[in-house]
Amino acid sequence: MDYRRVAVENIVLCGGTTCLRGFPERLKREMERLVPASWGVKIRGLEQRKNAVWIGGSILA
Repeated sequence: MDYRRVAVENIVLCGGTTCLRGFPERLKREMERLVPASWGVKIRGLEQRKNAVWIGGSILA
């Protein structure tokens, strides 16, 4: 199984830098240039992605 394809189809944005204007669109555009056209680039971003890393860490702690 090619895990690169699975990873490209399940990108999750988190952290403050991902809140920059146009970041998700640019990342998708650049990823689409790097992978075969038959792969679907899917990027998800939570509304609370600025704090998502902290929230996830607090759940694990």
